[in-house]
Amino acid sequence: MKEEETSGSKKSSKKTKNNKFVDGLDMFDLDIEASCHYEKNKEKLNLSGMDWTLDGMIETHPWHPEAYVDYYIGGNYKKLNIKATPKTAGKEYVFDEDTIAVVTVSNVETGEILYKKTLTRDTKLFNIEADVTDVDYVRICCELQNNSAYGTILMKDGILTK
Repeated sequence: MKEEETSGSKKSSKKTKNNKFVDGLDMFDLDIEASCHYEKNKEKLNLSGMDWTLDGMIETHPWHPEAYVDYYIGGNYKKLNIKATPKTAGKEYVFDEDTIAVVTVSNVETGEILYKKTLTRDTKLFNIEADVTDVDYVRICCELQNNSAYGTILMKDGILTK
């Protein structure tokens, strides 16, 4: 497993890049500002009737119960919609029977929670829907609520609309 941890600055070069903030942009196509235990799923997985190979994955485990990924969206959007599911099959960091985790989407600069959902192994495919009006930096976070478990969420199609 690759552990990636970077720190992003609020005065990032992203503001000066020629990012095309178009309607219907997949946020996962943007550069990552900061992350901890986020990567692309390299396993061939089909869950909830969808292929999750090479889609985003946030991994949590007892020695690192909180993981996240941050993106700069520049205050250019109103809505964020992401398809997500707990990882219930595969080789590593599969949701245990007793895993309870909370997924949040927040405004990095203010800490305001824009979306929150509690997950268990029995949670099926769900949509993360957040109002991101006037948000420059968005964070998607998964946090274990019990330290004796593993839990990974898979995400795809992080569609931003104006």
